[in-house]
Amino acid sequence: MSGSVVISYVLGEGLGDVPPSLPSDQLAILNSEEWVVRERWFLGSVDVQVGGSVWGYRKTPLLDFALALRYAVNILAADGAIEFDAEGGPNLRLEQIGDAVRVVDIRSGTEGECSFVDLVGSAGRFLRSLVDEVTKDRPDVLLNDVVRTAFRESGARQLNQEAFGRYSRAGQIRGKLLKRQASQG
Repeated sequence: MSGSVVISYVLGEGLGDVPPSLPSDQLAILNSEEWVVRERWFLGSVDVQVGGSVWGYRKTPLLDFALALRYAVNILAADGAIEFDAEGGPNLRLEQIGDAVRVVDIRSGTEGECSFVDLVGSAGRFLRSLVDEVTKDRPDVLLNDVVRTAFRESGARQLNQEAFGRYSRAGQIRGKLLKRQASQG
């Protein structure tokens, strides 16, 4: 019997005195490289519960983990197994066994089992919740392609009118910044 999957996170928790590396300048946000956005901007803690097993990770790049998990679930559906890790965070192996998935934390050897459908749903909700939260707090991050794509693909812009407005306003500002940048260089 497969257990459920619960992914919970706290943005910024467990960071001590590590300052956020998110730039305040709109042009710097627009031009930030993917690895910086994924691995440096949105650090926090994440707890992953699969069946009866719980793993907790601190100082984790949450966006990198959310995107890696979403990608891993797609590969799992196609290939039946995948290993992946988020920079400084979880290092997991997923193995599909019929309708179930065995999830193994490679570092500890701890494993749990869940349904494939529960894993897909939890991965999607985690990404959508994270990008919705970070863009509510800092709508300017939607100027960056990585965040903008994650926001769109997660379904966050369909959550409500306010979320869609956030996405649309960022698109207008982004267009103006790109024009200004092109005319200067």
